[in-house]
Amino acid sequence: VLHAKVMIIDGEIAEVGSSNYDLRSYRLNYEVCAVMYHSDVARELTEQFERDLAEATPYRLEDHMHRTSFERMLDQAARLLSPLL
Repeated sequence: VLHAKVMIIDGEIAEVGSSNYDLRSYRLNYEVCAVMYHSDVARELTEQFERDLAEATPYRLEDHMHRTSFERMLDQAARLLSPLL
């Protein structure tokens, strides 16, 4: 799943999906979430998140300020096209 959100509640309930909690996600984009009431699933997702976090690279303000001209151009193009994506 691309750009998925995961929420774990009390180690017992897991929610996985693409939607944000706003009207656009539900009414225009028809995004959904799956809710699983199973502690094994919640534990497995928690462990995966911890592995991902351990391998993640922090993105700092300095990194953002020192982007190349090409990266800035891509950001501007994405911003322009965002209503269509």
